[in-house]
Amino acid sequence: MVVGREKKNRRLRKEGNSRCRGTLASCHYSRLKRAAIAAQCAWRAKLACKELRMLKSADIEEAKKQETTKLASALEKMQVQFQETKDQLMKELETAKKLAGPTTFIQDLPVIKDELVGKLSAENKKLKVSS
Repeated sequence: MVVGREKKNRRLRKEGNSRCRGTLASCHYSRLKRAAIAAQCAWRAKLACKELRMLKSADIEEAKKQETTKLASALEKMQVQFQETKDQLMKELETAKKLAGPTTFIQDLPVIKDELVGKLSAENKKLKVSS
């Protein structure tokens, strides 16, 4: 009977060892699986952040283009308005010149100067005589 018992013990030990190895292999597999999932998740998160950055950059670029277009059209409108105002002002000036007619300059200034020079000369002569 001793021999039968030893066989039984060996068989139980073999089964225990194989069960233990199976459990260890299962645990190792589970850990590897979790690690692979974590690595994939981290990689996908990194790619998603990169994609989001690119989308934000594209959105900002699009907003800049729209703003530039808007400002360019506003500038063009202002230039047209400025040109219209300038043309209107020129027409008004031409009309005012036509209404005023030919301008004549009266040359009163030399006459006044001659009179003043004459008075001053007479005064100088009086001063010379009196001194």
